[in-house]
Amino acid sequence: MARWVGACVTLGLIALVIDGCAPNDGAPTDAGVCWRMTSDHGQRFEAVASDVPNIERCAANLEAIRVLRLKQPSIAGAFQGDYIVARPSGIYFGPHLSGMVRALTQTEDGGLQRPALVGACLAATAHGQQSLYKAIEVAPCVKRLIETRCALATPTLSGQWSDETVSVTDSQVTLRTSNGAVLQAVRFSGCAPDVQ
Repeated sequence: MARWVGACVTLGLIALVIDGCAPNDGAPTDAGVCWRMTSDHGQRFEAVASDVPNIERCAANLEAIRVLRLKQPSIAGAFQGDYIVARPSGIYFGPHLSGMVRALTQTEDGGLQRPALVGACLAATAHGQQSLYKAIEVAPCVKRLIETRCALATPTLSGQWSDETVSVTDSQVTLRTSNGAVLQAVRFSGCAPDVQ
């Protein structure tokens, strides 16, 4: 019993020491300040702009630094308690460095936009990928993919909207993330369902 208690106390002390040495997982919370994370010995931040109105503007500042000044594949920063990571694939936000969500994507002209608003709509046909629209919301894209499947008289059609894969059968539309997770599956009948 004494050995067991001693082992528990020792493990508890080791956990406290390890926890005390772990890097702080908190982004700076100063109002209106855009921060860039430096890679100098752990998590350190330097202010790159003040009086920044929102996280999107901070992300644009970080993206400009990444592309124009640093010429690096990614840059990390923070704004009012949230982390920001800018990469060529888009801008990611989150309260922690792990589990971030892509919040902005680059447009064809180099600007930034929310990915849920518009995306390229593509259909995979026997003749290769066919671009249906360059910039469209998801619901009209799905409706156009259903219409394309019906016009081609094929039992299934695969397509893509933004980074999501769209599978259309004669009775169901399935929207999947790039890693295969199902975002939404909708059953319908006919060739012109009311997709909302």
